[in-house]
Amino acid sequence: MPTLSGPSFVTAGTVAEFTLTGIWDCPGMDCNFYQGRLRLKYNSSPPWSNPTYSSANVSVPVSSVSISIPSSATGGTYYAGFVYDVRYYSDSDGWNDGVVYTNIISLTIGVPSTPPSTPASITVTPTTGINPGVTNMSISWQASSGATSYTLQRQANGGTWTTVYSGGNTSSSDMSQSSWTSIAYRVSATGAGGTSGYRTSPTYSIVTAPGVPSSITIPAQVRRGEAAAISWASVTGATSYQLERQINSGAWSQIYTGSATSYSDAADKSTWVTVAWRVRATNSAGSSSYRTSDARTVLHPTIELASLIATNLTVW
Repeated sequence: MPTLSGPSFVTAGTVAEFTLTGIWDCPGMDCNFYQGRLRLKYNSSPPWSNPTYSSANVSVPVSSVSISIPSSATGGTYYAGFVYDVRYYSDSDGWNDGVVYTNIISLTIGVPSTPPSTPASITVTPTTGINPGVTNMSISWQASSGATSYTLQRQANGGTWTTVYSGGNTSSSDMSQSSWTSIAYRVSATGAGGTSGYRTSPTYSIVTAPGVPSSITIPAQVRRGEAAAISWASVTGATSYQLERQINSGAWSQIYTGSATSYSDAADKSTWVTVAWRVRATNSAGSSSYRTSDARTVLHPTIELASLIATNLTVW
């Protein structure tokens, strides 16, 4: 059978190369070779029904074979052997299927003494227009050499850091919460040698849509030929307001947008019978619902004079 040789020391997280030299044979005559695999067992020699690590199957005969040693491997002494499948003929019992083990060699797997490097970057999306309780945050980071897992933490409203993900992936998601006014994330890498420092994102301010203005004030009487003074209550967090008008119960049309909390509506009212106004607050996160006034009947001076004459007319 072939002779297995290989390194006496391998670092966890690397690939170990082994060679096979010599004659490939088996226990009987008319031997057919199929496939083989390298097996490693922690602190134990074969036969192994459950090796600690095993390479992929390779066609035999073969002159070399490699095996990946995971970063999470336990440091210490391992025993390596190459096992291959054969079919051979025996005079006593005919054709047989079996396996053949090469010689067994020992090696030491060493664990890195230093932790993996801190992830080089962390990316958070979105960074604006975050709607608390609705927006699902997406966080990703750059992989670190030698890392077997990552820990992602969140800091809401400048408070304590809370772990939101731990695992081998380099991305995660986090549902926003209605109590947030600011948010930041940080991530660290963990490997056989320990845990790195944190890579921290910027702190992002969260703007929520403003509330509805608590009131809207309009004139007690709306007269043709006179400007109508409209005002409304300010709203915390609003950067602008949108004022709309409705004439004769028709469609609403916008007549003002800006940061002020009042407006003088001097439009021609000659065709107006009734009028109402409504206002809402806005900012980068969205708009509130409308605060709507009562409808007012528009007073026209000529109509008022005719009514006054008709009321005071004496019939002789």
